[in-house]
Amino acid sequence: MLLLAAPVAARAADDAAQIDVPAGPLGKAVATLSRQARIDVGVDDPALHRIATPPIRGTMSAEAALDKLLRGTPATWRSGRNGLFHVVRRPRAVAVPFFAARPKRTENPVAMTPPIEIVVTASKRDAPLADCPATVAILSGTNLGAAGTVPDSEAIAGGLPGVGSTHLGPGRNQLFVRGIIDSTFAGPGEATTAQYLDHARINHNGPDPDLRLYDVASVEVLEGPQGTLYGAGALGGLIRIMTNRPALDRTEARASAGFTHLAHGDPGGDAAATLNLPLVDGKAAVRVVGYAVREGGYIDNPLLGISNINGVSVRGGRAALRVVSAGWTVDLGGVVQSIRADDSQWTDRDGPGLTRSSRAREDYDAHFRQASAAVSRDLGGIQLVSSFAAVSRSMVQRYDNGATAPPFAVTERDRSRMIGGETRLSRQADDGVGWVAGLSLFDSTSLSHRANGAGLSLAELRQRAVNKSREWTLFGEGSFRLAPRLIATAGLRISQVRLQGVAWAKESLSALPGNGRPVVVELDRRDLRGLPSLALSLRPSKHLLLFARYQEGFRPGGVGVTGLQPEIHRGDRLRSWEIGQRLTLPGGKVEIRAAASYATWEGILAQVVSQSGDLMTLNIGDGDIAAIEASADWRPAAGWNVRGGLFLSRSRLTRSDIGTIALKGGRLPNVPNMGLQGSIAREWALSNGLRANLVADIRYFGGSRIGSGPLLDAAQGDYVDDRILLRIADARHGLSLQITNLTDSSANRFALGTPYRIYHPQASPQRPRTIRVGFDAAF
Repeated sequence: MLLLAAPVAARAADDAAQIDVPAGPLGKAVATLSRQARIDVGVDDPALHRIATPPIRGTMSAEAALDKLLRGTPATWRSGRNGLFHVVRRPRAVAVPFFAARPKRTENPVAMTPPIEIVVTASKRDAPLADCPATVAILSGTNLGAAGTVPDSEAIAGGLPGVGSTHLGPGRNQLFVRGIIDSTFAGPGEATTAQYLDHARINHNGPDPDLRLYDVASVEVLEGPQGTLYGAGALGGLIRIMTNRPALDRTEARASAGFTHLAHGDPGGDAAATLNLPLVDGKAAVRVVGYAVREGGYIDNPLLGISNINGVSVRGGRAALRVVSAGWTVDLGGVVQSIRADDSQWTDRDGPGLTRSSRAREDYDAHFRQASAAVSRDLGGIQLVSSFAAVSRSMVQRYDNGATAPPFAVTERDRSRMIGGETRLSRQADDGVGWVAGLSLFDSTSLSHRANGAGLSLAELRQRAVNKSREWTLFGEGSFRLAPRLIATAGLRISQVRLQGVAWAKESLSALPGNGRPVVVELDRRDLRGLPSLALSLRPSKHLLLFARYQEGFRPGGVGVTGLQPEIHRGDRLRSWEIGQRLTLPGGKVEIRAAASYATWEGILAQVVSQSGDLMTLNIGDGDIAAIEASADWRPAAGWNVRGGLFLSRSRLTRSDIGTIALKGGRLPNVPNMGLQGSIAREWALSNGLRANLVADIRYFGGSRIGSGPLLDAAQGDYVDDRILLRIADARHGLSLQITNLTDSSANRFALGTPYRIYHPQASPQRPRTIRVGFDAAF
């Protein structure tokens, strides 16, 4: 589902940062300041890009830096919505007679200023959004981590257009962009959407790690494919999470806690804390985040006599060290998170209420570890960034196999390791053009095996697959002005991919444990790929941007098990054509964004279910996807924001390689044919320095199918989600109340829980009505 949730009115961040902006044109200075202060700031009037600005240096807040930068120029700045900054032309002074009537009070500039031009860091060259020829969405960290919510991947899917999610459970879902998803389950092939935490990729062939997004600056989504800049696995696009970096000159702390009441289930709670501690004033600091979340269960299993079986516990933390010296900035970081689910969240579709009768507990564990390093420097207007990261992931999950005699479950164990590095140079000119060039290396190894019972012995092993992938890449992209209002952008990525793998399967699953002759297949293949991109952007006026874009993406393939036979799978490739526009009406009260896209997908590599219930990786055929999306913001008065969104999609399989699994003309999985969203946000002042925020939103998820082919031709979706959030706060403390699923609906979000009972009707109902009371404080 691709929908946009309502924002909570935001306060601009005032964290101090080490600033070193040389004298030069305003456009270039703004791009440098945005990167150094880790804020979104832009210029309303393109003519202002060329005015001269003085150098600014020192440790200061974003507001202070903007004041110094714009002093003595014809420009000034205002706070924009979502914690963003807006540079505008300074109004001319008008003489007012002594006897003139007192002027009317102006409306709040936060609500009434036009939308700003945001710097898109995921472009790898800090390109202004105003000149970015693609569908881009940015979610402010202020909104993402607003009191009253626990920020996670569901917040991304609900808060950014173009992002959807499956619903297997926390840590097992797949995020997808613009309806480009191959299957419900994550298999040995790469994911269709690339996910990044700062400079480091955090997913490859597994599900979304579902990191809790406390203390995050922003989330950017570049709708795909994004093969030129990000290589293999970015078919649908890119999701990039930008964390808050350590503040070098002051100590600060934040904390939040909440208690959750769940209708028909167990209570839950959450707690999080952030500490920023300077080590050397102005030169080095550390920032640490820790959190724990408990989600109460609400599914009963009468066969085992257990109630509320599907509780989930999440624990994790993040640490970052920043050192600034002699013009160099060094960032080191680490992330850990563990998800423990007591059971899965599906029910018997034809059973009574929120119940399921199964003989096996379907518990699962997901663990994530990451270490990263990045070095950056401004080389006289050319930006150098070099980054490195290592990621380790593991998951153990169990599925009820529907058997009437032991073993009652099938166990899957998956492990993966990723190591990657990239070095790039970029330059962004003051007139909206620029370039980026770089090289990268990405190495990954994944192991998955499936076994009967607990899967602790070789005798129980059914299938096993190891995939290794190494990608060497050279890439570049540049834009140039064809005419005063027309910019062309072209890019190319050359990738050399080496695939190695071994797949193993028993010849007969009906044999006694320990028997069944194994069948083995090995892979060692090299692929050379070229991924071009081409785009045009036209600005007929300062209020309107039109763009057209062509780009490609690919996944290299690998080895897996099809039925009882290990097989080698070829890669797939996606080509996309897109047109779009971004319009801000004069006065800035209304913004309208729209895009239409068409993609062809060759050799779709998907996870499907065999008649025995085992997941199989297959090239199922070719397909195409057409989508139209539109959203609008209206700020009718000070403190008000009204938002709406629409998504239409048509996907189909145009050629089927295996007719018994996926039928020609059938729909691709999990993508609703329609989505609607509406929201209203209101902020107002109370007495004694208090302010109130009220948000109400409603989203409609259209119907979709669980998968491809007759075995997975089950309907899901066609339901409504809703939420109300009220927060009352002063400058440092806040109290919040949030209610979700006000009508306590139990509509079917997801029509599959275990693949081994595909002939048994299943459903994953909406989470029951949830009430959360939260408190947050800053010190």
